[in-house]
Amino acid sequence: MAISYITLLPSADLHLLMGSPGIAVVCSAQTSGFLDLASSMLATMSKSNPALISVNTTTNTISPVTPGECLCVLSYVDGTNTHYLLLRVIVHKSIKALWFGNNQVTLSAFDVCTLSVYAQFDDNSYGYITSHTYLTFKSDDQSIASMPGAPGVIMGLSTGMTKVHVTEPGGLNSQVAVTVQNSPQTNAIAEKIWGDGPIAERRNLLLLAEGFAAADEPVFDQWKKEITNTCFRRSRTVRITC
Repeated sequence: MAISYITLLPSADLHLLMGSPGIAVVCSAQTSGFLDLASSMLATMSKSNPALISVNTTTNTISPVTPGECLCVLSYVDGTNTHYLLLRVIVHKSIKALWFGNNQVTLSAFDVCTLSVYAQFDDNSYGYITSHTYLTFKSDDQSIASMPGAPGVIMGLSTGMTKVHVTEPGGLNSQVAVTVQNSPQTNAIAEKIWGDGPIAERRNLLLLAEGFAAADEPVFDQWKKEITNTCFRRSRTVRITC
């Protein structure tokens, strides 16, 4: 089966740090199943500045050698088609600022979300680095919110408040407040007053109780029945004017 597209993870824009381990990449294609193309595609990599990075096709890891920017092209031949991926790798000396994209996050129990992490580097460039594996994530209370393993992914477990921290290799860190609340309960806001038949053929009239207090419920019930009777059940006289 022909491949329609290939994805590159963790990002097509890698920010490596001198003195930190390299980052393993995954080049995958979705056909009838998962197809891992990382080793073969990394072997084809052409680099605009080869001296900046090293590539290990056994571990599929790209590692920093010296600071600078390198544009890379990876390719894969699929029958008569050739697929190309463009990768930008920037090697920095250090991170000078680190922050989350949110000040606070609210989850329901067993909800999962990915936190966004951004950095300013020593060369005053900026990058989105959530999935960069040199970051360390930690939840203050794993019973409320846990970090299941993937970088930046957080799962709500039980109601309460905690903080999630991210730390980069140089020691800079940031934190975000996390609140886990009870899952929303089903609360029907509509009830059928009259009518049946196929749903696709129904014409619905929505009556809102805006302006009514709880003590007015009997009055509202009577009012909605009268409105429904007038609109759908009362006989009408059709007048045609020429």
